[in-house]
Amino acid sequence: MATRSSGTVLLFPGAGSGRDQSTLVAVERAVAPSWSTVRADFAYRREGRRAPDRPPKLLATVHPDKLLPSPDSVPERFEFGTLPYELLAGTTAAVDFLAGLVPAPDGRRASLRRSLQAVEEHEAQLLDELEKGLRETGIVDIHSRAACRTPTVLFTVDGIRAADVSRTLAGVGVNAPAGSFYAPGCARLLGLAEGGVRAGISLYTDADDVGRLISGVAALRR
Repeated sequence: MATRSSGTVLLFPGAGSGRDQSTLVAVERAVAPSWSTVRADFAYRREGRRAPDRPPKLLATVHPDKLLPSPDSVPERFEFGTLPYELLAGTTAAVDFLAGLVPAPDGRRASLRRSLQAVEEHEAQLLDELEKGLRETGIVDIHSRAACRTPTVLFTVDGIRAADVSRTLAGVGVNAPAGSFYAPGCARLLGLAEGGVRAGISLYTDADDVGRLISGVAALRR
């Protein structure tokens, strides 16, 4: 007989759905033998309304801690001090930079969409090359196998500490840090007491970078 846990699982619907959404009901049934569950709902649905309040009205019900000089109006009550103008300017510059990678004739939005698709294709190709090359070394275990994920690989090298692998790669100009990366629980489940080595692909990564990483790892066989 399954032992019932003492905790409670709170099941909350996504925007536009309610507590009777089929996925929530299925999850409730699946965990019911071991956990007590509560299916919550949005206030507007409990009141029988089809749509929620508009954001300003919802924000007006929230009263954060703030300095006395700060206004009570929305959204100003949530803004602390001077706005980070340099970050706002940087965000605009970043969007313009990305949109300019593969410009489209019909505006920045279309350019951004086209550019991000090109970046995704570039990263996916290099990720495939990286994973294939690491496997061919014969000394690497790859621990990131999700079908859809960011272009990042978590790997370990047989018989060599992750930190030592990271230092070796740094010596050939590859930044591949070692650790559990804020996920010690996942690392323990994977049997990685000291974590693993993380290698990421970005839009500025090229085939030479990937080749240098693979060669650096392969050299550890000697």
